[in-house]
Amino acid sequence: MAQMFNQTVAGNSGTAPQKSMVMMSIEKFPVGFSVPFDVCKKEGSTYACVLKKWQKFDQAFKADLKSKGIFFLYVEGDPAKVNQYFETKPAENKPDDLAYAAYSKTKEAFHNVSKLIFTVGSRVNFSIYKILNMRHEPLIETLPEKPVLVTDAVRTANGDIAIKVSDLKHYREYLFSQSKNSASDISTKITSVKECAKMSVRDVLTDPTNAKNIDNAVCSANDIIKILKQKDAALNTMLTKNASDMYIYNHSTNVSVLSVAMALAMGMDQSQTEKLAIGAIMHDIGKKNLPAAMQHKRERLSDAEFAVWKKHVADGVDLLQSQTGLPSESFVAVKQHHERLSGTGYPYGLKANYIRPFGKIISIVNCYDSLTTPRPFKTTMTPFNALDRIMKETTEKGDFDLELVKLFIKILKGQGRL
Repeated sequence: MAQMFNQTVAGNSGTAPQKSMVMMSIEKFPVGFSVPFDVCKKEGSTYACVLKKWQKFDQAFKADLKSKGIFFLYVEGDPAKVNQYFETKPAENKPDDLAYAAYSKTKEAFHNVSKLIFTVGSRVNFSIYKILNMRHEPLIETLPEKPVLVTDAVRTANGDIAIKVSDLKHYREYLFSQSKNSASDISTKITSVKECAKMSVRDVLTDPTNAKNIDNAVCSANDIIKILKQKDAALNTMLTKNASDMYIYNHSTNVSVLSVAMALAMGMDQSQTEKLAIGAIMHDIGKKNLPAAMQHKRERLSDAEFAVWKKHVADGVDLLQSQTGLPSESFVAVKQHHERLSGTGYPYGLKANYIRPFGKIISIVNCYDSLTTPRPFKTTMTPFNALDRIMKETTEKGDFDLELVKLFIKILKGQGRL
């Protein structure tokens, strides 16, 4: 039987709860099967998630672990259930590709939301669901014309919660009432800004030709600037590092937050900061054109698939250029967010002299957030390890601007001037 530890899993903020972590050899993981638990690697006294619940443990992932000298992982969950799963013969652990495919299709009708925005005793006129074992189970069921009270079950639900996409209008109204409530604390206002930003990204990805959607994204970018300028929030409270089903929305918001933090620390004026923030929040808009199966794929992309994936950059620029009124400088952030000063980036392979300041900034923050935000089959790094990697790629390969990387590290440590 595997060894079990009661350890604290490091979270984003606050005191993390005590959770059972079961140490397991990677040889015990059935290759090609989904794992019904979160799986972590140990980093000092904390753990970093490397495989989210229900993601597939494939041969490529196993080989990657071995190449990094990782031979044991830590499985989060009830020790009896964990051991029962791993003691079952692999042949009996049937792949759930069909179940995951069904879930991937179903989840498009839902939008993950933050539990932090809900106040017990407030009224909502939309249903709220918890996400459990690839199913959406109702916590509160109601209709727009029949508001009901929010219960403690919403705030204390395990895992993520969601609402139906068809109820986004009502959720926006609830956010507005919460943020304008005189009794609301600053954390509620910050959560409201982040939630609105994520919905704005969703709207733009759904229909980038709709001028109202673009305007809402611009407003969200300015709300982020306002919060950071007023120093109402510590930078880490503006970032979201969970809800992997919402990766693209969380990531786009995070990249905008981090880009604005860099702009303010560099002393950019309001106009330039706004242009950077707009480009940052919409930098992945081109992913609208990617096949849904590719976006939901749990395994690594093939070379052919990655070639298609890289097209999202040019597609994003084309989509934004079709919109009148957007500053052309914002397109730079979209066009150059995957470029590297060494010329090894994509899709254009630009070198240092051809990468503009916006491109230099967003390439750093985009890389950092990609490394530290959980998503399928990407080892989730701690902030320390991600910054260490970025610094090595800067000093050894010349990928990033050294002075900007140093400033970024200061900002994340709380030493950079905003």
